[in-house]
Amino acid sequence: MLLVLHPAWTISASKGDCGATKAEAALVVSGAAALAILVQAMLRAGLAVRRRRAAARHGPNETRKRESD
Repeated sequence: MLLVLHPAWTISASKGDCGATKAEAALVVSGAAALAILVQAMLRAGLAVRRRRAAARHGPNETRKRESD
């Protein structure tokens, strides 16, 4: 989805500013995409740590039972 909406595909370089707007928009969108991927990775890592701590506290059977509810 990010590639479809990327300015490289959606903004024309043939008008007026020789592609400067396209280049600046591409940097902004690429930065936002990288930030979104980083946030997702951090959230997944945090969830994995929480699951490991819960399993250590309650045992693996208790954690599985809660996930199935």
